[in-house]
Amino acid sequence: MKIYVLLLALFTMSAHSEHSIMVGLYTSHLNGGKYEDYRQDQWDAPGKRKPLNEGGPMANQLIGYRYSSKNWSAGVCRFNNTFYETTYCTFGMLHLNVGDHWRVSSGINVTHGYRMALVKQKADESMRQSFMAMPISGVSYRFKGASIGLQLAAGSIMAAVLEIGI
Repeated sequence: MKIYVLLLALFTMSAHSEHSIMVGLYTSHLNGGKYEDYRQDQWDAPGKRKPLNEGGPMANQLIGYRYSSKNWSAGVCRFNNTFYETTYCTFGMLHLNVGDHWRVSSGINVTHGYRMALVKQKADESMRQSFMAMPISGVSYRFKGASIGLQLAAGSIMAAVLEIGI
């Protein structure tokens, strides 16, 4: 209980704090390609490889909340992952403000919803969803209570994200 009171105090004390809603605009996989869906029967049959989940807002369905102070932020989100499954995340980032409008960020994203059998592409791995930590970095342009940015997760997934202050 004490930790929740401490977090609430941190979030409400900063004079430079912002609250925002995040919406995913586009997701792209830099390594491209397809994957073998081990959740289906006969996954190893020819022609059973599926394309990775990427594209506009309907593909990733990212929505989230971010609390930001001057030099760091934390938040939660929900999105459809590379393999079309609902995934939840919690993240923390450090920021470097460049000029009045640009921000460079780096941090960690802890997700729940990926299946290691699909991530590692090994049929004998567990099919249960698990927690996974991945590095994230990004750059954003901030203007009048909103920002648009590009985020790179785990060095292979790039997402365009719109944030609107609340």
